[in-house]
Amino acid sequence: MVDSTLKVTLTPGLSETLAEIARTEGRSPELVALDAITEHVAANLEMRAKILRGEADIAAGRVLSHEEAMAELARVLDAADKAKKQH
Repeated sequence: MVDSTLKVTLTPGLSETLAEIARTEGRSPELVALDAITEHVAANLEMRAKILRGEADIAAGRVLSHEEAMAELARVLDAADKAKKQH
């Protein structure tokens, strides 16, 4: 894969913030921006993967109704409350 260049126009406020972060971290604004873009892309891909898993769960019928979920939550909270009172 070949490196590519992307030209981005920053608002003055964002540019100043980026420069301040770069100064604080002792890095170039370009590296700070690259890290931010890399983290954003990774988070976006992770979110998309979670959505796909959720859609697969729905398609396979691995779902609970709201009522079932609330009943399960109540059971878990009750059990935690009882365990807390025993200690």
